[in-house]
Amino acid sequence: MYNHKVNIVVNDQLISYQRTGAGQVVLMLHGWGASLKSFKPLADELSRSYQVISLDFPGFGNSPVPHSSWSVSDYVDLVKHFLVKLRVKDCYAVIGHSFGGRVIIKGIGTGQLTPQRVILIDAAGIKPKDTIKGSVLASSAKAGKVILSTPGFNRFKDKLTQQFRLKFGSSDYQDANEMSEIFKKVVREDLTSYLPSIKQPTLLLWGEDDNETPLSDAKLMHSKIADSKLVSYPNAGHYVYLDELKQVTEKISGFLK
Repeated sequence: MYNHKVNIVVNDQLISYQRTGAGQVVLMLHGWGASLKSFKPLADELSRSYQVISLDFPGFGNSPVPHSSWSVSDYVDLVKHFLVKLRVKDCYAVIGHSFGGRVIIKGIGTGQLTPQRVILIDAAGIKPKDTIKGSVLASSAKAGKVILSTPGFNRFKDKLTQQFRLKFGSSDYQDANEMSEIFKKVVREDLTSYLPSIKQPTLLLWGEDDNETPLSDAKLMHSKIADSKLVSYPNAGHYVYLDELKQVTEKISGFLK
């Protein structure tokens, strides 16, 4: 039985991560501007039946900003080597929210991540039709509003909220400092072509009021991923797993059995 939060060096990056529970491994990857703390309510529930591993991506939470301007591929490579370092040979399931979903889509699409089951929650990866500059600014602004206004997020208005305000709050993308170039690279990449490569049973969970990664993105992913199921929740936003914690937890638990 694991129950600890520690640091580890992967690809010359210090990574903060948490490992709880026992049994089959479920890896959780958080969204842009968040950290592993945002997954705590869901992780606590899942760790009753699984070994849950979650990490702070470089540039978020307690993991320092990358030494260079990373792309999605760099984050995929980081996750791959992170699992190797933890001696996880068989990852049963991966759960990705927003940016974490983006990393999962490319990781599976390039053959670097090979879980048995996939759960994408309000996942990113579909390039908006707007211009890049407009998309970057709008996405960052929406992210700030969505995260800080999510009802379930009230439980976490401490360090995580402060971190988000400092890096990705009302000043938007322009004040993202070291992460700005990474952010531009990330939102430029359309991962639609990788979706058919996901052959694993896949559960898509979405908030119908999600204005950052809209429900139309979910429907496109559902159409491209052969063995997928889409479940959407009315009156829930980009953080559907906080807005509808009980229902989402039950849906995930049933899917993983």
